[in-house]
Amino acid sequence: MKYKRITSIDILRGLAAFLVTMFHLSNGSSKFLSDENVVKIIFKVGWVGVEIFFIISGFIIPYSMMLGNYKIKSGGRFLWKRICRIDPPYIASIILILGLNFISTLSPFYKGNSFSLNIKDVLYHFGYLSGILGKPWINVVYWTLAIEFQYYILMALIFPFLSSNKAWLFFTTIVGLVLLKFFIVQEFFVFKYLLYFLIGIVLFKKITNQITFSILVPIVFCLLGLILWKEGILPTLASAFTMLFILYGNNITIKPLAFFGTISYSLYLLHVPIGGRVINLSTNFVHGEVARSSIVLIALFVSLIISYGFYLVIEKRFILLSSKIKLV
Repeated sequence: MKYKRITSIDILRGLAAFLVTMFHLSNGSSKFLSDENVVKIIFKVGWVGVEIFFIISGFIIPYSMMLGNYKIKSGGRFLWKRICRIDPPYIASIILILGLNFISTLSPFYKGNSFSLNIKDVLYHFGYLSGILGKPWINVVYWTLAIEFQYYILMALIFPFLSSNKAWLFFTTIVGLVLLKFFIVQEFFVFKYLLYFLIGIVLFKKITNQITFSILVPIVFCLLGLILWKEGILPTLASAFTMLFILYGNNITIKPLAFFGTISYSLYLLHVPIGGRVINLSTNFVHGEVARSSIVLIALFVSLIISYGFYLVIEKRFILLSSKIKLV
């Protein structure tokens, strides 16, 4: 089965990465920019980029599984394919962060705690266990990778139900997943965020012509209503925008966001340890709102440069490796 590349996904990835990056750079340090700073105010809502990422994964994972003719017996190969894609850059970023943590403390301009290394806390990152075990992540964005990996495991188990031609089986699965969201509410489990993933899953069913528009609309309205009820207006608007852009934005070209989309995973992994340090090291000698706003933009630029290099040297190699792993 063959489908055209959905370019709107690349744009959305770029937008989500940009929003999250600017949120952390402008709001990550409560004292660097004042609460009245325009940059800080604008990007205070940038955290919704995470929800956009969840919807994208909700869509693209079953989409790729269908393209690969996924069967339940392919579960191991599917998870191995995802591990080869996301884990090497993730592990490389952990090593980079630990190195930066040590080097940064040697600077006379550094502000923060002294360097310390807890081997157990680092090891918990392997397998994405830190959140479940109540241990700290060394990078604030890593918790979302744990949620994503749990979603991969969930999809490996339930994809045959979601892709079934039997309407009752698909609807029963959707209802069951919604119920799980309300029964399992811990923030370190994927179930808390299932409404976002479900929007992506339903869009996958529509774009692959497995359901009609008349079926899509009421399901999506129910999901958006639940998000509005449980999460608030901003995630609801972000979810609706993401849904509409996946459906109708495929002919839109925004080159800067497409670039952000290409390096989105590397940027996601590195913007806090790289850009955050630019901001941290400038705190002592850069003052004034305009100057500090400029530092945020410089931190963004430095993060982009380093992330692009990281993408070329590390991430791209494992994208190619992962693409060679077939599900059947």
